[in-house]
Amino acid sequence: GQRVIQVENSFIVLTGHSALNMVLGRQVYASNTQLGGTQIMFNNGVSHNTVKDDFSGVLGILKWLSYVPKFKGAGLPIAPSTDPFNRVIEFMPTSTPYDPRHMVGGTTVDGEWLGGFFDKGSWVECLNNWAKTVVTGRARLGGIPMGVICVETRAVECEEPADPANLDTETKITAQAGQVWYPDSAYKTAQAIRDFNREELPLIIFANWRGFSGGMRGELAGAGGVFS
Repeated sequence: GQRVIQVENSFIVLTGHSALNMVLGRQVYASNTQLGGTQIMFNNGVSHNTVKDDFSGVLGILKWLSYVPKFKGAGLPIAPSTDPFNRVIEFMPTSTPYDPRHMVGGTTVDGEWLGGFFDKGSWVECLNNWAKTVVTGRARLGGIPMGVICVETRAVECEEPADPANLDTETKITAQAGQVWYPDSAYKTAQAIRDFNREELPLIIFANWRGFSGGMRGELAGAGGVFS
């Protein structure tokens, strides 16, 4: 599978802005960053994570590799942990919408640390800005690396920028309800399951979805067909 960590001032493009301007016959795009910067690639799921510089990117790669076996069929890389697996989970989910990252990785409230489900400091999220109604990442439980999929319980906004090449387009912001599989988040879930399987990681899914997004648009985008 693909693993992309993108530096914030870099770009990922198939065709440069100069070539596109030649095809369009006018100066539309000012830079490759406008086409393939993190504001595009981190929001559409191409880039898994973003970092400030190359050194931080290398650290991110090493952190990522620390969760996967050295080779196919090898044992899991179990790390020393100060959090015993049978400890009390101090963060308690509420009946009202809450940040699921607090349940997974813990959080600080009024200066007091409330431990989450997994070992303190081990939670690493990926694909943060894409398909936000699903949260995916890797963490450790008693030092054992695991894949994690959980549900965003809060409503989120999905922004689709206007394309300078098409004067008829405008920025569109769509609200997405929490605990619902939309076409993008259904695909994100399926991709995460496939990635964790290839990495031979145990998988924990905190499954409190209400269901798929209904309607003709959701069916046209293939929300339910992702898992078929």
